[in-house]
Amino acid sequence: MTEQTYTYSHNDFNIDQLGNYTLLIKADDNTFDYAITRDDILMAAATGCPIEELKTNKFTADYKKTVVGLNTKAFTLVPAQLFDAARVADMARILYVKEHEKILAQVLDEDNHVIYKVSEQLINTIAAHSIKDIIFAPKGWLKAIQQNGSSESQFNINIDDRYTEFAYFKNNKLRFYNKFETINTDELVYFTLMVSKELNLDQKDVTLVLSGNINIGDDQYKKLAEYFSILKLNSQKVVEIPADAPSHQLLSLVALYLCA
Repeated sequence: MTEQTYTYSHNDFNIDQLGNYTLLIKADDNTFDYAITRDDILMAAATGCPIEELKTNKFTADYKKTVVGLNTKAFTLVPAQLFDAARVADMARILYVKEHEKILAQVLDEDNHVIYKVSEQLINTIAAHSIKDIIFAPKGWLKAIQQNGSSESQFNINIDDRYTEFAYFKNNKLRFYNKFETINTDELVYFTLMVSKELNLDQKDVTLVLSGNINIGDDQYKKLAEYFSILKLNSQKVVEIPADAPSHQLLSLVALYLCA
């Protein structure tokens, strides 16, 4: 699917005042998105940046706070009561960890831990940032949904250029999270139908709450609307952003602010 890019700089953004700002980064092996906030006001943002730029002074500077969310396609959620830090390596076997890959384990929410793998290359690229700043990238998005109060009639979907994330909450607790590679609209629809069926969600009654690379009236939206009766863009604003900014496209990035 086509990647949508975005760049923004607030009129009051001052590169010499980075120590007063919070830096939010969402990265994978090849590219990263970033947002810079002053308190809860968006000061600058860009998506689809080459990963090499993370080593420049702008991103290695001493910010007030930093959150680095790492994207990965290999992860497992573990209920908090079953998680044992001493057994992380055993639990990670299902991820088929290869040479030059690292295992990370963290708290996802009050009910779940997450174990995931990332490349040593990515870890080395963000080496300027403390490990305490590094989190599982979807954590912010999931936390935003939960804080906004997701009902049982809502099915949350976040669409990137290569992957689509699905999250379902019941009694405002996470009951399902997974992501799938979706390189075209047909695959997006296929996995949306598959997961909704697995969760026993009625296509006529459930509301698809959409964020990421999708807009009302585009091919993806139209195709999903052929199978689901109720669709809406996620208009939740975690930080103050320009009125004309695509808040649903920036949500999974700026939601990292909730993890700062």
